[in-house]
Amino acid sequence: MQTLETSVITLAKHEMDGKVRTQAVKLLQDTIANLNAAAKIWGDFAGSAPSNDAGAFAGWAGSELEKKLYDLHLASRSKVLEVTKGAASLDDPLVELAYSKLLPDQSSKSAAEAAVARIKERIAKINNLIKSIETTKPVKQSAAAAGGKAKPAAKKAAGKKAAGKKAAGKKAGGKKAAGKKKAAGKKAAGKKATGKKAAGKKKGAAKKGAAKKGVVKKKAAPKKKATGKKPTTKKKATGKTTAKKKK
Repeated sequence: MQTLETSVITLAKHEMDGKVRTQAVKLLQDTIANLNAAAKIWGDFAGSAPSNDAGAFAGWAGSELEKKLYDLHLASRSKVLEVTKGAASLDDPLVELAYSKLLPDQSSKSAAEAAVARIKERIAKINNLIKSIETTKPVKQSAAAAGGKAKPAAKKAAGKKAAGKKAAGKKAGGKKAAGKKKAAGKKAAGKKATGKKAAGKKKGAAKKGAAKKGVVKKKAAPKKKATGKKPTTKKKATGKTTAKKKK
């Protein structure tokens, strides 16, 4: 029952939940009740067992006694496993069973008496464990002292770091995308600017063309006026010559 003792002492020192402590005490008290029942069975058998059957093989206690003791063993074992959360699964049975062969110098009567003595020793130890739960003031156990409790925290921290790296990667990707968008925007703006310059050049060229056309028209107008005046002068001159001739 070494694992049982270790587990209950740890519970007494560090279990902060009062309900868990109360339940552990109840389970240990029920275990003691099972052990007392087994001690009575062995004691009743010792009163009528022969003292001259040393070295007898299995079956010397009878099948009925064997079954009763085994049922009490199963009952006490389930309670101990609940108290220790399964840690005491490899411990020896608390109830002394009757399946073994008797030693060469051991009779069934002496074996029964020895079984009663061992069961009473275990009852005394369990009573001490109950007292330790009832009288010990618990102190919260650190994660490092608890053993396996620190590992999940380390995994969570690693998970947070990985998540942080992913988030950083996403931000970097977002910055790159933003940079690409800005660059594309600048290129588009540049194209617009070049389009505006080209449009400005075309407008300027159109204005120059219009100005040139206007100059040609203005220059052509005086020529037409000049040509219009010449015939009049010729007519006047011819009129004067004809008048001279008439005189």
